[in-house]
Formats: sequence, C-alpha cells, structure tokens
Amino acid sequence: NIYRLWADVTECAPTPCSCFVEVNGSTGDPHHIDFLPGKPNKGYATITNLQPDTLYSFKLNCTGTDQTETRNIKTDYGRPSPPGDITFTLNSKRLQISWLRPLFPAGPIHKYRLTINTDPTIDNLPHDKLSYDITENYVDGTEYKTVLVACNVNNKNETVCSDANQGQATFIMGSTAAPAGETTTKPNSANIPSYSVAFLLFVFFFLVNNQVTY
Repeated sequence: NIYRLWADVTECAPTPCSCFVEVNGSTGDPHHIDFLPGKPNKGYATITNLQPDTLYSFKLNCTGTDQTETRNIKTDYGRPSPPGDITFTLNSKRLQISWLRPLFPAGPIHKYRLTINTDPTIDNLPHDKLSYDITENYVDGTEYKTVLVACNVNNKNETVCSDANQGQATFIMGSTAAPAGETTTKPNSANIPSYSVAFLLFVFFFLVNNQVTY
C-alpha cells in the first residue's frame, strides 16, 4: 500500500523547511517531506510497504529545531488473503462446502462471497459463517465449480475482496468413486497474502511550532 502523510509546519526557517518522517523509530532511510510550490510550509511524505489494519508511529523531524511531533495511526483495512482449505463433504446426498478464515485477514472480515457454477453469487455470507449447505440432493457425476472470496469494507466504504483465482475449487463424484461422507479438499494459496497496491490519501497534519533564533 502507498500512503501520503501530510504535514503543515509553521514558523519554520529557513524556507522551505527541511523535514522528514520516521516510521516506528526506524533507523533506515527517512521519508523526506516534499513541500508544495507556493506553500513552503505544507507538504507530504510518500510512505510505502505499510501493512493494513496495523498501528504505526510516525515522527516528524525538522532541521533547525530539536522539537518533534509524533502521531500513532492505524492503517485502513485492506485486501485479505483467500479463505483457506476449501472442503467439500457429502452426507446423505447433501453437499456442504466449508473453509477456514483467511490467514492474513487485513481487517475483521466483513463477509464472504460464494459462486457455485453459473448460479447467482451468494453475496452476503456472514463473517462468522465458515460453511454453506447446498439444498438440492447431489446427483452422481455432477460437477460443482465454486469461487469463494473473503471481503473487507474499508474506511472509504469500499469493498475489497481476496483474489478470486485463489479461491477456486471443484467437486465431482461418480456412483462408484467413493462412499457417501468422504471429504474432498482442494488446497489453495491461503498462505500467500494478496494485498492490493492501492493509493490512499492519508490526510494527517503535523502541527509544529518551531522556535528558532537567528
């Protein structure tokens, strides 16, 4: 994820100011503030590789003063990894699909979406529901292709879901293939986080009153 961290620095000399941001007390390369043309005290730092739904400490430092300003901010919810271990269980001619929560939820998980073959998508499976029962009796030889994704809703009220390609699974059983009750599992890539490269405008102002004597 990419964030812009905005700073509004007052009484800063020389103009334009020279300021930078440290993240979680990092000793690595600082994130320099790029001040706007015509607004020498207002600018932003571009910060990358922040994890979603994570608390960070941002510390503003400016040359010519020992005064600093620190803010603790939690990043927004992001795109979760796919649900894990999608499993099909056939009991008494009824097929049940079950799964595990995403390994990297990137938030509290708002809902799941399930598509079965060409049927309309089941869009609002609750966040705490980890299975779905197909109501029709299973007919031997029928193939079920499913796509299951986990979704979060971020602070901009946007729905961000896991990679559908990593949530695909297939089930088919013939009359002599296996007894009722046997479980067929298709492993997926739930151990691989799938985060979007999204641009989020992080409106956050540092207010620093620098007292510098010349």
